Amino acid sequence: MRGSAPLLAVLLVLLVAWPCTSLANQGLIVRDQSMGAGRGLPVGPGLDSENVHADYLIEVNMGTARGENLFHSFDQFSIGPNPIGLGEVATFNNLSGSAGDPNRAATAFNRIITRVTGASISQIDGLMRSRVSKANGSGADLILLNSNGVVFSQSGSIDVTSSVGSFAVSTADGLEFSDGEFDSSGVDVPWESSPCCAGAPTAYLFAGADPATAGDPAEIRINTLLGPSPYNFSVPVGESVSAVGGTITVDGGRIILTGGAIRFAATGHAAVRVPIDIAPNGPWRSSLGNEAVIRLGAGSIVTTSNPSLPPGGGSVVLRGGRLELEAAEVSAGGPGGGGVDLGFTGDVALTAFRFGSLVFPSSIIDRSSGPLANGIRLEAGTLSLNDFARIVSTEGELVIRSPGAVRLENGASIQTLTQYDASGPAVDAGDIDLEAGSLDLLSGGQIASLTGRDPSTPDAQAAGDIYIVVEDAFRIAGGLSILDRQTGQILVQRSGVLARALDGATADARGGNIDVRTGSLDMSQSASISASARNAATAGKIEIRADTSIRLSGGVQLLGEELTEISSRGVEGGAGDLLVDAPQIEVLEGAAISATSQREGDAGNVTIIADRLRVSGRSTPGAGVANPPQPSAIYSEAPQVAGAAGNLNITLAESLEVSNGGVLSVRTRGSGSAGVVVVRVERGSIEITTGGLVLSESAASGAGAGSAGSLMLFAAEDLRITDGGALAATANAVDAGDIRLEAGGELTLVDGLVTTRSESALGGNIQLDAGSLVHLVRSAVETDVGGLGDGGNIRLGGGGPNVPDPPRFAVLNASRLTATAEINQGGFISISAGQYLESPGSRVDASSGNPEKNGIVELVAPELEVSGNLEVLPSAYLDVSVVLQEHCAGGRGDRGSSLTLAGRPNIGPEPAGYLP
Repeated sequence: MRGSAPLLAVLLVLLVAWPCTSLANQGLIVRDQSMGAGRGLPVGPGLDSENVHADYLIEVNMGTARGENLFHSFDQFSIGPNPIGLGEVATFNNLSGSAGDPNRAATAFNRIITRVTGASISQIDGLMRSRVSKANGSGADLILLNSNGVVFSQSGSIDVTSSVGSFAVSTADGLEFSDGEFDSSGVDVPWESSPCCAGAPTAYLFAGADPATAGDPAEIRINTLLGPSPYNFSVPVGESVSAVGGTITVDGGRIILTGGAIRFAATGHAAVRVPIDIAPNGPWRSSLGNEAVIRLGAGSIVTTSNPSLPPGGGSVVLRGGRLELEAAEVSAGGPGGGGVDLGFTGDVALTAFRFGSLVFPSSIIDRSSGPLANGIRLEAGTLSLNDFARIVSTEGELVIRSPGAVRLENGASIQTLTQYDASGPAVDAGDIDLEAGSLDLLSGGQIASLTGRDPSTPDAQAAGDIYIVVEDAFRIAGGLSILDRQTGQILVQRSGVLARALDGATADARGGNIDVRTGSLDMSQSASISASARNAATAGKIEIRADTSIRLSGGVQLLGEELTEISSRGVEGGAGDLLVDAPQIEVLEGAAISATSQREGDAGNVTIIADRLRVSGRSTPGAGVANPPQPSAIYSEAPQVAGAAGNLNITLAESLEVSNGGVLSVRTRGSGSAGVVVVRVERGSIEITTGGLVLSESAASGAGAGSAGSLMLFAAEDLRITDGGALAATANAVDAGDIRLEAGGELTLVDGLVTTRSESALGGNIQLDAGSLVHLVRSAVETDVGGLGDGGNIRLGGGGPNVPDPPRFAVLNASRLTATAEINQGGFISISAGQYLESPGSRVDASSGNPEKNGIVELVAPELEVSGNLEVLPSAYLDVSVVLQEHCAGGRGDRGSSLTLAGRPNIGPEPAGYLP
């Protein structure tokens, strides 16, 4: 209590001094010589029409009325602070006449247009208020024009709620009307020579300046404190706030509207005409440079929303050359909201503010709901999101257009989401439609559409579709390790494109589709393009097309990371189909392209279209990773219960290489059928080598096992299976699948395997066709069965749809063709060729464990067994004297001359090859 007396004394001094201080500050608002009563004089204090004190009371008669507009003109216009930090008050009054006039009456105008013609900026440290209303009782709009700039300090604010109107501030050099122009930087008045300016203004006019000599553009700056209401721009429900200037800066300020519109436009030094509504597609935007910047600093919020109708959700429209957000938010929301519309000719950058280990990201969000939600539209020269920055639309579409680079990294994301509303209709998540010159998703950067995010809330809505068009390079790389503060676990956020129906999705929901068109696609280090669905929801389909190349690389698998993949995954609802199309496709070091499903859902089909396809290598487990190395693979798989695997269709122009453990496969582990693998190389060759595998498998056992699929490979030139390469169509409890191999040139196996094995049912059939040669070296072609099954059939040279005639040569060198059975009937083996050669170590076998059920071997070709032994020629195999003339023969023992006979090399040419 001892300290309270001095404090009270200080407060009393301040209160007593208030009027004197206010009088001392008079002169901050001074009229110019152009219009109204008391020209050139300062504006003094008074009581407004509601008997509230104003430090600056701006009467109607200080301006000029033109139709529905009231114009005011000032040499300077600023509102200063007061001694206790609340700021002074400037009020636009609505009463006619002068103070003390008994005949004063309220007047009505649609808008108050105020210009500042002097050389100073307007510094708003206090409150600017309007009491003026329209004739219908709604509030008049308030427009402040100062071509030098306008600054709202931490205590500066606008209040037009009492008269229910909108507010606009601009550094424009003039206003355009349908019948003329109003100069906002000079003292001329157009109505002295024409009936101008009686209606609504149509545009802001900027004269422009040379950037090399003009200095910084005029600025509108909003430096207000964060905190609860009242906010710095306080306008009524459904009304708007507009700022149109050279540059616009919101530094820690809040502009929060209910159901209205926020419109910002930065013009820099450009000479432009900006429509009053800041039209999104006007030609004025093309001339804006990067100096036309809108900056939102740390903690700034620009938002308009309304939870109910009427008047519905609000909208945010931003235009300029460049947009910078640092730990700031731009958002709109409400039923049927107008969304967020951003248009910039240069860079748009969303960054974070870091304080120690804490990260405060930036965001652009549309929370509009319902079928009329407008979502987000963003146009930019380039777009950069960093440090968990996000652009999110709930239920509305998200459209991004950038002719330059788009880059998302360090956990940044672009998302559309469903928004659960028990009282409203179910609305799907909005689509994502992105076009860019180049696109990078790095270190956890994601583009995603999601439904069913909350497992406790059933969500029947669908995730949105994702459309991406990239003119040049699309790169996805790396994950981001994130500490879950609740569980203490380290989570890895993958970089990628995701369309997902999560745990809360019902059977009526579905995952979204993904459609990518790009110049090239490079995926590495845990990158993912994934369409997936949990529970009974259906996963979406994926289509990826590139002009030049698609490359997936797994590499080192770090702890907590998954490998690089393009995948469609379903559970009960099944997976979608997957298409990948590019001149060159590479799947390397453990990466995968797959369509998989669990339980009752079917896996989707996988289609590959390319000139050249290479599937090669395995992943390298990093420190602490228990998983074995994973093969590079393209596959469709239904690993459990009743789901069927899809088909794998590969159409190539030039070549296929499956090597170093790479895999092409279709597989089922339950009662569903395995799919079919079809490979066509229209002009080139197929090579399966160094442990490469092409597989169709039914791995389930028991009576309910699904059937195995078939393998069909065609190469217009050669088909080679070497160095441990293999083709297999296998089954445990059902018939093995069939294999058909066709080569327009040579079909070669060197240390290779082709097998259709079944443990207890029928073996599959194998057909081998080639235009010139079928050549097996230390290799096996087998269709063997165990248990009670019959052996399969092998036809070499039987003719097929692409190669109708038998090969000219068939050669078995230390190799075997087998169609055996353990108990029941052995298979049938048919060999048709122009010439058939078999080394002693080779074997053709169609036997059975029961001699009475041996199969049949049929040879339709001249047979030659090559023993490998050569006869030694006699020493006088040729008598030269018989063929030489006598005078030459006589000198054959002398050194004078000689004749040498040379034959062809001992090793003959390849069959069907050219003679040397």
